[in-house]
Amino acid sequence: MDFDLMNNPPSAAPSQEPTAPPSVSLSVEPTAFPTALQTSAMPSTTPTQSAPSVRPTPRPGDPTWSPTPIPSVAKLTPVPSAQPSYMTSPILSFNSSLTMSGVTSSYLDQPAQQSVISAAAISMGITTNTISYLGSIATAENRRLFTTDFLRGFTLFTTSYKMVSLLKVSVPLSATTYTNSTLLYKSLTQSLNTAVVSGAFTTSLQEAAVLNNATSVVAAQVTNVTNSAPSVNNDLQYPPDNSNKSDSLTEGEIVGISIGLFVFFALVAAGCYYFVYIRPGAQESEVIAFASNSSVEITL
Repeated sequence: MDFDLMNNPPSAAPSQEPTAPPSVSLSVEPTAFPTALQTSAMPSTTPTQSAPSVRPTPRPGDPTWSPTPIPSVAKLTPVPSAQPSYMTSPILSFNSSLTMSGVTSSYLDQPAQQSVISAAAISMGITTNTISYLGSIATAENRRLFTTDFLRGFTLFTTSYKMVSLLKVSVPLSATTYTNSTLLYKSLTQSLNTAVVSGAFTTSLQEAAVLNNATSVVAAQVTNVTNSAPSVNNDLQYPPDNSNKSDSLTEGEIVGISIGLFVFFALVAAGCYYFVYIRPGAQESEVIAFASNSSVEITL
């Protein structure tokens, strides 16, 4: 180590400029070219022209790729292929008169009528559409003291009626398990009589009245029932067949309409002749007769 240099520092500071020019001059050209060739503008591989391997997912509302298939079931025709089959069935009919007491109205409204029909159907074990309400009549009136106010001077009474209601029962034999109309009649009337005597009819009537809001029979009691003789109609069909009915008029209806029209036009013609020819002449003769029988006196 040079201890003298350490002990004696340089007398001048180093200069920023080099002390000697470079031995090689600067060149503008690069010293070497790149080894790789210049890339071409054209792609090295030709793109494929085939369809894409995966179809794009359709959006809602886009048309489908394949048409909608034709329905496998043919369109139903509105005209039936065959006429419905009708079964000829005898229809058993009879009337039943029910005597009721405790009815608060002199007539039965629609809810009360439906309540009576429902109770009768339950008692005989048949449907309500086989029973028709024909009418009712009040046979007696009962007034009962309700309250008396002596201070205000009025008395209130409650009025109830004794009533007879008539029902018509029409049951097709095919709708039951019976093959004989006589046996069916005995079974229905016996069930109805038993229900009235035992009070089951009254219970069914009051329950039906509550459901139907029939206030006039909600406290009514059925005390007696009378059944008419049965009648059997073997000519009707159940259900009824209306296929043979025609809208055309019969010969009798055509003759009746023709005669009626002839008489109508004859009366119209006679009336016109009277008012046009006969009545003016009669009025003129009346005026002449009045003038001949009258005298006018003029005084100057």
